[in-house]
Amino acid sequence: ITVLLELIGVLLKIAGRSHGQVTAQEEDELDINRQTALYSLKLLCRNFGSGHQEAFVPVLKKAVELVANKDEEKNVMGSALLCVAEVTSTLKALAIPQLH
Repeated sequence: ITVLLELIGVLLKIAGRSHGQVTAQEEDELDINRQTALYSLKLLCRNFGSGHQEAFVPVLKKAVELVANKDEEKNVMGSALLCVAEVTSTLKALAIPQLH
């Protein structure tokens, strides 16, 4: 479990990447990678979140940040919303301060 929880930081970096100066194809690939990272975070939270709630607070912060960005790619935003729902459901009261 510890090894899987260590992936949270790596997945958060992937989910938080911005487009910068990339080609259209690279932009599409980046968006797919970001969606996959968010989905992976959602699954990690579903399976391990109840026993390791503190580890998922940064996940909720990043997902809320992505949802709040009106310029975010719609599929990435959808994945972020699903992640917010899963993490909020798991963190319960710990989620309240993160939802701004």
